Amino acid sequence: MKEVTDNTETLDDGDHVKFISSHDDGTGERVVLFEIDGVEYTIPRKPRANVGLKYLRDLRKVGENVAVSNLLVALLGEDGFDALVDYEDLTMEDLERVTTISQKIVLGELQTSGNP
Repeated sequence: MKEVTDNTETLDDGDHVKFISSHDDGTGERVVLFEIDGVEYTIPRKPRANVGLKYLRDLRKVGENVAVSNLLVALLGEDGFDALVDYEDLTMEDLERVTTISQKIVLGELQTSGNP
């Protein structure tokens, strides 16, 4: 490694990770997460890795309940999340299934995003 004048170190040229924003709005392929009275609510098939990172950060900073809520909003959008919240017949088992699937999708994507 070579020294930089501000006392930080950097990897040899070409070894560091470079990020370039894609300006992709994230509206790629979607899959149905749940259906209420014939209306399908979808989430991205392959969410961006930063969605998983935000979820993990929220778990650490604000706790599981808020983290799960934020995750569902990130995946479903406000309308989809509101539909779930407003569904009077929602059971704890239903909510757990939706939550578990959402977590697996974002954390699975996060775990495999850096692997070839």
